[in-house]
Amino acid sequence: WLATNTSSTGINKTQIDKNKIEIFCCHKNLVVKNNSSEEIFLNVFDLLGNKVFENALLKNSQNKNYSLNFLKNGIYIVKATGNQTNKTQKIIIAE
Repeated sequence: WLATNTSSTGINKTQIDKNKIEIFCCHKNLVVKNNSSEEIFLNVFDLLGNKVFENALLKNSQNKNYSLNFLKNGIYIVKATGNQTNKTQKIIIAE
């Protein structure tokens, strides 16, 4: 069961928070932008659930680029978490 707060506009607060974190991958570079007002912890997992990368993003940070050259080509899960913000996204690492 999942409870969410919906404002009078009908917009889900969780949805707004997820949009404050932008994540994408270009070749073997992970690009993350934190538009939220809180520090975000970033973790990357392989499909077996092993943590392969971790870092912290300061609030309202500009685009941060992280080299993932040490990872093999494949599918990974990026999880960005904060006190009130959570986002999970699949990325594909390819040369």
